[in-house]
Amino acid sequence: LASNKQMNKWNLMLWVNITATVLATAQLALRGRLVPAVEFLMRNPQALFHASTLSLCSTAAQVGIYTIIAEFGPVTLAYVMTTRQVVAILLSTFLHGHPITFIQWLACAA
Repeated sequence: LASNKQMNKWNLMLWVNITATVLATAQLALRGRLVPAVEFLMRNPQALFHASTLSLCSTAAQVGIYTIIAEFGPVTLAYVMTTRQVVAILLSTFLHGHPITFIQWLACAA
């Protein structure tokens, strides 16, 4: 799909997500867990809200990833993702008091 010159990032994202949805639904059905999962979501609308919010956030991140790759290339994406991880570690350390060892500090500084 990605090698097709007429396939834009929106179509690629759509088909990847449709495929993932079909495979996940099929797996639930084959294991006999589809009906209990739907029943759980009907009994717990808050869980459906949280799952939907997670899906929207995932979609936004996916759009960002595809855009960065298309506009700047995969190396820039690697830099952005690495920087994001380092910032998340530092925020976790300073805001929540999670300890970091000396070696971990060196890894963040590298």
